[in-house]
Amino acid sequence: PVSTSSCAAAAAALPRYELPRYDACIECSGFASSTRGALAAARSGGTVVCVGLRDRTMRLPMMDANVREVDVRGIFRYANAYATAVALIASRRVDVAPLVTHRYELAQLVDAFEHARTGRDGAIKVMFNV
Repeated sequence: PVSTSSCAAAAAALPRYELPRYDACIECSGFASSTRGALAAARSGGTVVCVGLRDRTMRLPMMDANVREVDVRGIFRYANAYATAVALIASRRVDVAPLVTHRYELAQLVDAFEHARTGRDGAIKVMFNV
């Protein structure tokens, strides 16, 4: 049997991560879990931009966002911007290749996510070769 004291000891042994806080977070997936993550990652007085929404309603920790005075703004998924972005990339006026800073094989999944999480070596966009 597992005792509550052994569970508490195991939980106490887990590493504690100090999450970074950012001036601005841009959430583009539209999922509530990602939006909650963006709200948690924003510094007090920071801004979260929601680029489109997946569902009509979301359960979000708005009390925490309000207390920390996080500004939440919305924009609906690239309205009137997609064609312009594609044209800029196609004409090579905008080079997006430098945004992909690191590549990993799929077998290195954990290392890749840790690299992206920490931003080590200037990581911007960490991609997988599949």
